[in-house]
Amino acid sequence: MATYYIDSEHRLHTEQNTDNEYAAWDDADGYFDGKCRAYIEGFRVVPAGETWVRADGVAFAGLMIAPAVDDRILNAAQATYEEQSHENTILKAQLQAVTDRGEFIEDCIAEMAVVVYGS
Repeated sequence: MATYYIDSEHRLHTEQNTDNEYAAWDDADGYFDGKCRAYIEGFRVVPAGETWVRADGVAFAGLMIAPAVDDRILNAAQATYEEQSHENTILKAQLQAVTDRGEFIEDCIAEMAVVVYGS
């Protein structure tokens, strides 16, 4: 369960502000698990038992989790995050393969030195 922070306009944040003014909110249901920061911070959350009144006077009772920005922007940010995460996994595997190969070559050189120069 991750803890997020809600500002006075009920916008969600992944970190507390420097003045510790944001209210902590625990995502007990894991709604934002695996989501990138841009996606998470594009939402508005009204916790259970609370009410938020929009500038036009419309009231929203919690629990409410809703996009505060165009969901196409949020989905694009999440898609980019997932693509980069996948690419990062591939790059880590490639780096490990190169490292393993370098260690193998070092072992081969050491064995050849033993054969050439004796023990």
